[in-house]
Amino acid sequence: MTSFLFLIISFFTAISHAETVTEKIAENKYWSANKIDNHRAWNTTSCVASTLNPIAALEIYAEKTTDGVHAEPTVQILFAADELKEEAFSAEVSSDNSKKWLFTRASTPLTANIHAMMAQLDDRADIINRIKKDNTLNLKLKNAKGKTIKDIPFSLSGSSKTITSLFESCSLTFDTL
Repeated sequence: MTSFLFLIISFFTAISHAETVTEKIAENKYWSANKIDNHRAWNTTSCVASTLNPIAALEIYAEKTTDGVHAEPTVQILFAADELKEEAFSAEVSSDNSKKWLFTRASTPLTANIHAMMAQLDDRADIINRIKKDNTLNLKLKNAKGKTIKDIPFSLSGSSKTITSLFESCSLTFDTL
């Protein structure tokens, strides 16, 4: 457990900059939800529920808009690029129920070592529902030829209560667009 905690701290330190938690919303098992300033990848004010593993963070992310409300949430996975032997261009994500989704590489985050994979717009609600119901989520990062270069597992233990609290506290919905 000590080495696992060290790896998580190492990942978080490697990709972190001045991210500031302005309000703690919830914390359950492996998941936490917070209102933050200076998101570590996008430098935004946002609401985020997340879980970490040694090289990546799985996030339900909703940026605060200029009119003070939060945009529709998305699902993104941030990972330390220097942990890979070759560059990742896409990802396949699956949950316990064998449902699979394709994630695409997002624009380059502000922190050089962070790369991000994001869910497709039409899949967001389904993915969030599966995260709340299932036990694990697995990310397969793919190179330019579609070959898997890294498997990254995430525990979903604690996700349901945490994500529900995030949606309530930040008034998140999927009908703002």
